[in-house]
Amino acid sequence: MFPTARHISHAPSSHFLVCFPKPPYTGFSVGAWKLFQLTLPFHVIDPHKGYTMKAPAFVLLSLMIASLAGGAGAGEVLEISGGTTPQKDVLEPRAAEILKATGVEIKVNGVGTGNGMVALVDGKVSVAAVGDTLADSIEAGKKAAKAASKEIKIPDNLVFTQIGTDELVVIVHKSNGVTALSKAQLKDMATGKITNWKEVGGADLPVKVVVTKAGMIPSLVFQKTIMDGAEYVKGALEAQSPREVITWVSRTPGGFGPAADVHVKAGAGDSKTIGAPAMSRPLGLVTIGAPTGAAKKLADYLKVK
Repeated sequence: MFPTARHISHAPSSHFLVCFPKPPYTGFSVGAWKLFQLTLPFHVIDPHKGYTMKAPAFVLLSLMIASLAGGAGAGEVLEISGGTTPQKDVLEPRAAEILKATGVEIKVNGVGTGNGMVALVDGKVSVAAVGDTLADSIEAGKKAAKAASKEIKIPDNLVFTQIGTDELVVIVHKSNGVTALSKAQLKDMATGKITNWKEVGGADLPVKVVVTKAGMIPSLVFQKTIMDGAEYVKGALEAQSPREVITWVSRTPGGFGPAADVHVKAGAGDSKTIGAPAMSRPLGLVTIGAPTGAAKKLADYLKVK
């Protein structure tokens, strides 16, 4: 049954039309071709002109169905920039669930934690998705800004909401016979002290370190956890995304690097995971001040309890 009143607008500049169906509701079960010909007792009121008129049923049905359909799928759209790991591990896999539960449609731009923080500070988005603690995400933002030759001023009221946890793993080419490396071995390889795999029980093959570009979390976490903050060896291959680390290692028999477990599980290519010290990191959302509106709905729904 149709509602007793319905406001319909065709464009911002058009009149609003209010349709009042008058009982009985006979005739709605007839075929579409008959509706096209019939004029049923619907009155269309133009409040600006102050008169009523009858309209063909197919016109009213089309208007009301379109109006109802438009309202049914309407929701708040929230644009988010940030890390590809929270994007692929939490946000996109749960997008339909989030929309159903909160009415918020999320659109995620996976540009890396650092660039996401820059977009947040620049006011381009109201939420940044990050793949580490707030302090390290801020540091990633500073490095991303520096790499882009720009300066950013970090607000002092940033708020971090944890939405998950991710494990980092160490990957090597699948042909590599090494199955595990210690923290000391990994550090020496990443800093250039160890330059050949035969020094750690592997083949006579040069070590090639693969890292993510400035502002991306996997290499920053590895640097902090495994390398004690030391610098990567000069000449390390720089991947443009965490996913690309897998691509480069797959193409490089002597390559190794830290990778997000979620990306490896999605497709390891010609790489494999080896034993290494545990490296975990929080996944979160960052806002300037406490989240409000659609951002609050999302943060409240995904927040790790």
